[in-house]
Amino acid sequence: MDELIDILPEELKPLTPAEELVLENAPKGEFADLQVGDKDKDDPANAAQWAKGRTIRAEFLYWLCTNDEATKIVHAKGLRIKGARIEGQLDFEGCTISWGLVFFNCAFPHPVVLLGASTRSLHFGRSHLSGILGDQLKTDGQLVLNGIVAAGELRFINAHITGQFAAVDAKIANKTRQEYGEARALSCDYISVHGGVILDGCKIEGMVRFIGAQIKAGLSATKAQFNNNTADEDGETIAFNADSISVIGNIDLDQINAHGEVRFGSARIEGQLTVQKANIENRQGNAHALFADSISVSGGVFLDESKILGETRFPVALIGSTLSAIKTTFAVVTPNKLKRPFAFNCTKFSLKGSFFLHSSAVVGELCIKGALPSVPI
Repeated sequence: MDELIDILPEELKPLTPAEELVLENAPKGEFADLQVGDKDKDDPANAAQWAKGRTIRAEFLYWLCTNDEATKIVHAKGLRIKGARIEGQLDFEGCTISWGLVFFNCAFPHPVVLLGASTRSLHFGRSHLSGILGDQLKTDGQLVLNGIVAAGELRFINAHITGQFAAVDAKIANKTRQEYGEARALSCDYISVHGGVILDGCKIEGMVRFIGAQIKAGLSATKAQFNNNTADEDGETIAFNADSISVIGNIDLDQINAHGEVRFGSARIEGQLTVQKANIENRQGNAHALFADSISVSGGVFLDESKILGETRFPVALIGSTLSAIKTTFAVVTPNKLKRPFAFNCTKFSLKGSFFLHSSAVVGELCIKGALPSVPI
């Protein structure tokens, strides 16, 4: 601690009690734990009522993470903080941080800025955030958002994550249209993730986007909830947009609940796509519920026991194994803009295995015109 105190700029003095604890524990790689041991009092939702002694200034963290002398004193395990309220905007735009950052059960009243930043792993477990701006972020490790509560968009466009991207049981909400005419909650267009994406159990209000993403160890969002009730400028409500995504491994959306369109147009999946025991509904715009035009799946597609209200689309799809929709409901709920009554549209799709529709209900037209080979049902 004394080494860090000796090089501390005068403008950062005096330190808060929380900052003193950070300086004491940072060289040892230990947590600066500011929690009081009471579940309700430690809930970041109540951070506005926390004692001032739990406050850490953003400018203090910026200095500690970027000052050449200070970074050499911090332990290789990185900076670890529990139960702090971060005062001011934490802005690491363009910065290189040589070790990982862990913020557990912390509160960030202002969006965290990580534009073009480089770091090791980043953990925000169970923290409350006002948003993250992380376009072109590079992490040499994991990006962990498990259990967070975010009131604002999380952006990781063109980010590069060498480990996992995990947001298990996260709650993310953004119902406000941005300048591009959409209410985006989680924006990961063109992200590259080497360790897989895990969104199991998350609850997201607003659009989720993984357009053009490259994921090398699968994508899982079992029991997730994706809701988007804010129409874009074209009148469409898209809950999950993964058009042109490329995934090595499986995509698992079993037991999801989605209000709004789920899209995998032109996706490339080197594995299987499972959307079993799911509920997907879209009554707006084109009324597409599951959109998979021109998708390519090396394995099978499994939609068993799902309820899909709105058009399900697999035209010109390439499926390397079975397409199974046993005990599944496909239904047209609202005539779309082109007045087509399709419930399940597989026009000109190519299937190398069997097509199962046992005990399924199709309310509307089933179209398999031009399917290759001729598909027995």
